[in-house]
Amino acid sequence: MNNFTLTITTSDGDITLTQGVSFTFEKERYTGYTKFSGTFIGSCEPSDILYISFYYQTKLLHCGFADKVSCRQTSGKNTVTISSYGFTMLLGQNLSEPGILSSPNLDTLLDTDLDFYGITHQSSTSAVNYLYINDNTTIWDSICNYTLKAYDSFPVVIGANKVVCKASGNTAYSYDTEKIVYTESGVHLTNLISKAYTNDSDGDWSYELENSYAAERNIIKQKYYQQDKEFLYNLNVQLEQKIQYADKGREYAKYKYVGYKGEDLLDTVTLSNGNINLSSAEVDYIKIDGSKKGIFTTISCYFDSYCN
Repeated sequence: MNNFTLTITTSDGDITLTQGVSFTFEKERYTGYTKFSGTFIGSCEPSDILYISFYYQTKLLHCGFADKVSCRQTSGKNTVTISSYGFTMLLGQNLSEPGILSSPNLDTLLDTDLDFYGITHQSSTSAVNYLYINDNTTIWDSICNYTLKAYDSFPVVIGANKVVCKASGNTAYSYDTEKIVYTESGVHLTNLISKAYTNDSDGDWSYELENSYAAERNIIKQKYYQQDKEFLYNLNVQLEQKIQYADKGREYAKYKYVGYKGEDLLDTVTLSNGNINLSSAEVDYIKIDGSKKGIFTTISCYFDSYCN
């Protein structure tokens, strides 16, 4: 695990730990933050910790607040165990100002008076004519609604804490020389919606949308949603958003290999092995596990309304 280091930033300075006992790092296409947990040899004062940073070589994988910290001494050996969420998690815990934004882009939603540490975002994104923000709408949900309107897509956190609306400058990876531990393909259909309705200005449930993917599989699950002012520009988009988000990750291809090559979300991968055949498929889930057994990376590619 020599290529992975943990830096603990405290009120008295940085503590860099290089000897890992075990760790797990995860990020996912529809989750607006990274997750890290791990145990490293070293010591610190938990109450002094301001935030932590997790690196692969010089590449910053994760930067976030230390949610849980324990420092233990056993037989003269000191260890630090930390669980941490990336700072972009805070976007889902803070509310946007309600009302109408005229000609907003991603800058408009993220350049607020809130001083979020370490969060960056894609620049020069397209402006939409307006965005209506309901009461009790989180900043992350506002970003999701903007991304849907501007790009017919779903926002992603790449790097440590960078919010993007579309892929740009992604890297391609192949695995011809890597040791593959397993390959897997599957489906996850629990959340599928078969038909969605919303009401018009007269209160009639005149807007409806069927999910043919669910219907073909004899999944009957209909939902009624009150008209949402965020989608008055096109109430059909409200129904598309409900169905497409419920479809997330409905089909997937997954593999685990020895090592870590530096993949990030929205990068592309090519692998033909076992029961999967991927050609420039988008990376939608990454998990890195480290322990005395070595470093192992799990990659998933989704096949749904937004991915591949």
